[in-house]
Amino acid sequence: MSNECADHKEKKTASLKERVERAGKLLGYLLAQADSYHNHKESRAYAGLLVMLAICGGILSLQDWPPKWVPCGTLGLSSHLLTLIGVSVLWLLAHFYIRWQFRHRRGAAITYNGALAALAKWIKDEPTKGDLDPSRTRKPYCLAKILDSLFPFHKGTPNMLVERTDFPDWLVKNIHQEAEQIGFIFDEWLVTVGSILAFIIIAIRTCR
Repeated sequence: MSNECADHKEKKTASLKERVERAGKLLGYLLAQADSYHNHKESRAYAGLLVMLAICGGILSLQDWPPKWVPCGTLGLSSHLLTLIGVSVLWLLAHFYIRWQFRHRRGAAITYNGALAALAKWIKDEPTKGDLDPSRTRKPYCLAKILDSLFPFHKGTPNMLVERTDFPDWLVKNIHQEAEQIGFIFDEWLVTVGSILAFIIIAIRTCR
């Protein structure tokens, strides 16, 4: 009987060690992936901002604005109003693109820091079976997603990052903890305010 208990204990320990090894490999993969993904999203976001600023500068430099080819009186709207509607749609698309890139860049940075914190804890204290159990996370509220698509709304960040159920519980807790501590996202706000100011300038130029 004692031999059976010992064998069962050895198998249980071996199983935990295997899970710890797999979790360590997962953390290593996450660190490498999040780092490259973060850099890609940052470069894409600033590329989108440069395109928006280039369009804004081009509009300001034009002598004829709204363009003469814009039909006047279509649907009872003036050429100025039609141009403003068209510019607004294009600006929203560009703004959403920039915000989308920055949101995912933020997610990559938080995931990276959360995985690093989890790895540091696992080096000091070996994770338990409960730490390696799959986590159950709530889906983000639709309102939080919409708000964060317009301007940095970090309160909805934690549940936006980990919607999967196959991440270890300890890892998810570290990612959520990192997300709750991000505070003021200065560069995201700076770019967002710049984007809004660019639209205001274009709108004034169009309606002038």
